[in-house]
Amino acid sequence: MSYNPPTKPPRGVKQPRESSGLLMSVIRTLSASESNEQRDREKAKLEKEYKKSDKRLDELVSLNDEDLNQVMQSFDKISSNVLASRDKIRSVKENLIACKMLLRCKREELKKLWLEGVEQKYTLYLLEEIDKIRDVPSKITGHISKKHYLHATQLLAKSLAMSCNSLKDVGALTDVFAELRNKSKQLNSVLMNELSQQLYRNPSQQAETFRRQGSGVRGSGRAKAPLPLKKGVDIGPQPTISPSTHPDEAYSSLSEDLNNDNPEQEPERFVSILAECLALMGKLPEAVETIKVSMQIELAGVVNQTSAQLCASGMFQQGSAMLLELLSTLFDQFRAIAAAHSFAIQSLRRAAEKYKIDNRLYEVTEVWSNIQVVLEQLLENYLDMQNNSDKEMQQTEQFSEGACNDLSAFFARRKQQKQFDCRPKSVPLFKFDSSAHAKSFNSPHRESAPNSLCSNTKNMVCAPDANNIIVIFIPLMKFVEEIEQATGMHPVRNPCHLRGFLKNFVDAYFIPQQQMDVATKIDQVTRASDAWKAVTSAEQTAEMNLTRPLLLSCVNVEKYAEGLHRVMGALPTYAELFLAVMCGRLAIYRETCQAAYRGIVQPDAEDRKFVSVDWLNDDDISRCLKFLPNWVDLQKQRKGNKAASVEEEHPEDIKDKNLQEAEILVRNFGGRAIHGHEILCDMAQLKRLAQLQESMEWFAFKLSEIAAGLPKMKVGAPPVAVAVGEIPPMQSKNVEDLEKLAHEFEELSNTCLLILHLEIRVQCFHYLLPGGYSVKTVNGLTSCEDLEPRVLQLSRAVNIFDEALSSTVQPNKAKYVFDGLGHLISKILITSVQYTSQLDESGVKKICRNILSLQQTLASVTMSREVGLDHARHFFELFYMTPEEVLVTVMEKGPQFLELEYMNALQLLHRNRGDSPTTINEHLKRLSDIMRKANNVGITV
Repeated sequence: MSYNPPTKPPRGVKQPRESSGLLMSVIRTLSASESNEQRDREKAKLEKEYKKSDKRLDELVSLNDEDLNQVMQSFDKISSNVLASRDKIRSVKENLIACKMLLRCKREELKKLWLEGVEQKYTLYLLEEIDKIRDVPSKITGHISKKHYLHATQLLAKSLAMSCNSLKDVGALTDVFAELRNKSKQLNSVLMNELSQQLYRNPSQQAETFRRQGSGVRGSGRAKAPLPLKKGVDIGPQPTISPSTHPDEAYSSLSEDLNNDNPEQEPERFVSILAECLALMGKLPEAVETIKVSMQIELAGVVNQTSAQLCASGMFQQGSAMLLELLSTLFDQFRAIAAAHSFAIQSLRRAAEKYKIDNRLYEVTEVWSNIQVVLEQLLENYLDMQNNSDKEMQQTEQFSEGACNDLSAFFARRKQQKQFDCRPKSVPLFKFDSSAHAKSFNSPHRESAPNSLCSNTKNMVCAPDANNIIVIFIPLMKFVEEIEQATGMHPVRNPCHLRGFLKNFVDAYFIPQQQMDVATKIDQVTRASDAWKAVTSAEQTAEMNLTRPLLLSCVNVEKYAEGLHRVMGALPTYAELFLAVMCGRLAIYRETCQAAYRGIVQPDAEDRKFVSVDWLNDDDISRCLKFLPNWVDLQKQRKGNKAASVEEEHPEDIKDKNLQEAEILVRNFGGRAIHGHEILCDMAQLKRLAQLQESMEWFAFKLSEIAAGLPKMKVGAPPVAVAVGEIPPMQSKNVEDLEKLAHEFEELSNTCLLILHLEIRVQCFHYLLPGGYSVKTVNGLTSCEDLEPRVLQLSRAVNIFDEALSSTVQPNKAKYVFDGLGHLISKILITSVQYTSQLDESGVKKICRNILSLQQTLASVTMSREVGLDHARHFFELFYMTPEEVLVTVMEKGPQFLELEYMNALQLLHRNRGDSPTTINEHLKRLSDIMRKANNVGITV
């Protein structure tokens, strides 16, 4: 039968008692009943309920019989124990009362005995302490040797406290106490040395080791990483840091394991122990002051030691690259040192709070400030500021005289910029060379002070030079940003003094020096006696991926311009200023090149003027030449557009453009005589002109490349922030100035090429028509006997041009010079017929032979047959015919020449025969009818 035990009613709630309620109900029922029957029924009902309750009670008793028995037994036992305890307490109380009575009787004797016992106990204690303190010095020495400084400090502090209190009157311990005081000084020195080791040497060595191993290596056996910086500060690449590096965590379990033989394996705990020891010894204020005073000395020692190691590596010949390596290593070391100081400051602060030491600690900003001071002193040496500061004013004045007006005002020297360093020079007020801390520190980098940083040239990784800033400026500016982020400074509103130092150096010295250097170098190469003659060697030409040599002066100027471009990339903050310097110097060089061009094409004598120059100065001729297809095609090829060379031109198209040019030049010639002093026939001068053209074209291309790579600022756009190392967008006008200069150099190269193009054509007029059209000729041109030597002279002139151009200009440009020359000679010879009085058959043969000679000369130059001269030869073969035969040939084969050319041929034939004007007019009328019919049919020449 299942039974549910009664539950305890909730607090504050009283359950009604069922028995009392039932009893009252029965009483009320019996009182209200009127008959015995009703009472009997109630009685029967009660009896039934009582039986039921008895039965239930019996069941419960049977179920819990064992428990009830156990409870009763336990109750009996507890009751017996309570009674026994009462009896014992009563007995103890009686005994205490009895003892009290007895003690009152012997009080004085007991007190005397108790005092004697206390004295004996204290004496034993002192003897034990004396025995222990005798071994303290050796124990302290052992702890110090194992670097268990917390145990050593605690033992020493306890012993020194005893020497001033309980054991101060023990004369036998005088030597021991003196030794302990010496141990205290020694321990303090050792603690400071260890703290210096943890703040400077260990972080710098670990950073250097980590840098040497590479940022991508993550070895499990690597040494412990440097202590971390504050949260949010970028300290560059660092090894993985142990998560338990916060001083609170280190202090929460600050203890020392005597079984640990190398406590430095946990640098964060070790620094916390050192701070605890210093505070325990009461040396915390002195330690903080020593750290402050020796900070620059320690940092300078790190710099000197790292420099010496790099010098010992044997890589000194790498020059400024070694300086960059030195600075990169120092940056990593300084980050690690600042991180170690950040942790040490927190540890020192925690120790000061723990021992209630009122002392103002230093901040990590002071560490960064001293790092900047040491870096500035280092840079002063490597940038050679000390030796060059005296030259600065003189260089600035010299540049102001030679530079363009718009730059002289901008880069004028200001009085307040006389000092490169924006901070006052640091002068040490005290020296600590004889202090215990200095004596205990025996490492080599402690021997040098900040004011003699790297003063020994044997420890310098490269020669001092202001140009070293080019290699190190961007890494320095990145490190400056880190410093400003770590110290809460702003690059504009509150810059760090290292930024100011760099700005003052660049503004006050480096930019003027660059201006002077570039100006001096360009002047040297352009004013040299062979500036416009000396060309690059075959090796230099091959190294530059060129097929033709260039003027050496032009190549050098391009190197200087490219050097300024590299400086712009190396010092992007000042890119716009260096661009202005570049444009100013190149504008002067452009004028020099134009003067060199004038020196070639305009000789010293004022009466000597080359005809080709006059023709090119004619705007109509220059414009026509630049609109001709051969010039347009050449420009496409020069600009890298290969579309024109994909499809070979049709011979008829080539003929048309050559004839078009020939028509323009013949029409411009006008028939005047061209004398020998009006042509450029000196091969040396031709080569100089060709080399100038090739050099100017290459130089313009290089300038265009530089201009194309410079970012432009959009008009009306706000300034855009760029990362360190990127050139900020520049004013469009400044970049356009460079583009304009490139265009002007390109125009000068075009002018040189057009002069060469026109010059060979002018010489064709000179040799074939020495007297022009003003002199009537006999037997063909002036005379057939005189034609042959003049043809030989023209052939010689063509060969001179070919020799001058083949080794100086690109083949496509030489092709442009010679292309169409046959059509021009043909046009000259055909046009000269109208000024010829007579021409016999022998004269025709000589002319055809000379045409063939010229054709062979041109074919050897152009490597193709000059069909234009075939046209001239066919024209002169008409003079083997009679006028009637010429007209019949035109009717049968169609016109091969222009109507005017046919008219001149017919008139010369009639002059040879002595025909009357009537016959001449008749033949000319027939020619006109034939040509008109041919034109109507659609036959064109």
